[in-house]
Amino acid sequence: MSTYIPPDEYFNQHYLDDFKVFGGNILCAWEIGSLRSRQYKGLEEFVLCQFWLNLLDHAISEHAYRFIATWRKFSQPFASVSACDHHGYGQPSWFLKCMQQQDKDVRPTLAFLSPPISLTWEMLSAYAKFFLDEYPALFMKTTDGASFPQKSFLAALTENADYKASVFTPMGWEDRHVVELLDLGR
Repeated sequence: MSTYIPPDEYFNQHYLDDFKVFGGNILCAWEIGSLRSRQYKGLEEFVLCQFWLNLLDHAISEHAYRFIATWRKFSQPFASVSACDHHGYGQPSWFLKCMQQQDKDVRPTLAFLSPPISLTWEMLSAYAKFFLDEYPALFMKTTDGASFPQKSFLAALTENADYKASVFTPMGWEDRHVVELLDLGR
């Protein structure tokens, strides 16, 4: 069993402070080393929040576009991976993998010495439940988000094979679709 700060506790009590520590609004290969060199309340938790907020933003803009402006107004701030698309790295799944690799493996020109983070399926599952169930439910309690189609949104996510999460294990990389993560802890 891994040790991590539960998602509701981390997101509600520490996320904004850690976002200020990060101090940026873009997640790009050039930022990976510096991201890991700062002092966070929870680096793994911060990375998971960046992953899920980016994934939700991307998915809402693709599958529920009429809600994207109100979603962005509601959502906590996050550093976007989409700005790094010109490098071919603009996907949330890429960012998640990068943070679990040595920088030299991601981009050989970046020889930072910061160690990769360690994630588990248990952590990803807990954060999936928060970001795919609980956080959208909070959005739906707002006037602007009241008609957000959460069930059809999750169905659309299921149909998109690009929405995956990866964990580096002793056997190598394992990938799972993000919607599968909702079932892991139940």
